[in-house]
Amino acid sequence: MPLTAATCSQCGAKLVIIDNKPVCEFCGTPFLVENEKGELSERLGSSKRGDFEIIGDFLKGFRGRAENVVVPEGVTELGRCAFAGKMMRTAVLPKGLEVIGEGAFHRCSVLEEVTLPDGVKAIGNIAFGRCSRLRRINIPDSVEELKGESDGGTCWQFRGCDKLTDVDISDETFLRLDGQKVFEGTPFLKIWQEAQAKKIAEQQERQRQAAMDARQAQGLCRHCGGKFSLGRKCKACGLVKDY
Repeated sequence: MPLTAATCSQCGAKLVIIDNKPVCEFCGTPFLVENEKGELSERLGSSKRGDFEIIGDFLKGFRGRAENVVVPEGVTELGRCAFAGKMMRTAVLPKGLEVIGEGAFHRCSVLEEVTLPDGVKAIGNIAFGRCSRLRRINIPDSVEELKGESDGGTCWQFRGCDKLTDVDISDETFLRLDGQKVFEGTPFLKIWQEAQAKKIAEQQERQRQAAMDARQAQGLCRHCGGKFSLGRKCKACGLVKDY
């Protein structure tokens, strides 16, 4: 079966056939034929410790090609653009992580899910910007700061995340971090707004029912609090007592 022309997702070089296997002629990345059209996809797996460039507790970069990335324990900070442009699908971050640097996962175009540990305190600007397939992430209550542009402008942590629908975040943390701006442009924001509107409506209905029950318990019209005539008709609203 002839192969469709393709380029390496890591370095952009042309793919060639070596020993009947498609590989990148520049960096040697192996690929697999994925479907009957001959389209190529990278051979992916799980990350190894050697894939990471770590200095002390600072993760400077990632040179692996894994589909599922698990950052090693002991890392407390992800550097600027540490994973930017990488072809991972999931990322699990370690306990003890405190800072996610600016653009740490920027333009990870196939990233779908990220798990943040409790204890993360700061998330840099555009940390997950342009992750166009990101669907699920959690924001722990420990997050204290969403860093904006260098001039103190808008926070764009999730700018361009057009498929982000599932965000595990408490209402308190959402409001404290100004989630209306942080998640602007994502489908999650509309989901959150609709959920809040439903909560408010349900709360108002519970309060209305409680007020009606209280008036009824006092022998008054449960609808308006008016008194009844001998004919069981409310003197204020005119409704007949039917309870």
